[in-house]
Amino acid sequence: AQLLQALGDRVRSYTIVDLSGSLQQRQRALLAPVADKLRWVTQLPQAIHGVVLGNELLDAMPVQLLARIKGHWFERGVVLDAQGQPCWQDRPTDLRPPVDIAGRHDFLTEIHPQAEGFMRTLVDRLVRGAVFLIDYGFGEREYYHPQRAMGTLMCHQAHRADANPLVDVGAKDITAHVNF
Repeated sequence: AQLLQALGDRVRSYTIVDLSGSLQQRQRALLAPVADKLRWVTQLPQAIHGVVLGNELLDAMPVQLLARIKGHWFERGVVLDAQGQPCWQDRPTDLRPPVDIAGRHDFLTEIHPQAEGFMRTLVDRLVRGAVFLIDYGFGEREYYHPQRAMGTLMCHQAHRADANPLVDVGAKDITAHVNF
């Protein structure tokens, strides 16, 4: 809303790509004053001519957790325990971070195949224009620095942060820093 208001008549049309019907409804109500410029779609256009703007988009995409434990790599997944509660389960994997992690200490990190695929799609479909993605993260060397041994996965709920996505499942926003 602020962007469209600030740019005014310089924006002729604005397409919002959003898969969530409930978010689309909230957006329609909030953006009603500029509704004549807007359209909603659920997938990126095949050819993009214009400016793509994403605010905290990549950090909200799913990540895969990789854990190095006693020198062996595992993919961390979620299963239900005997009481039907979600809990972590590690399984051996050939997946690795894109850089070697120095040291022999245990290490937890994330890889971002969905965000990487999204970026490849944007590059392939951008015919003319620019892409501006506003997010937080690190360059690859810092992202996978040996001292960042607990990864960056965080949860936010009601202005409180915690690192356990297995508590209050579905009620929290889950985020991970972006590997720029």
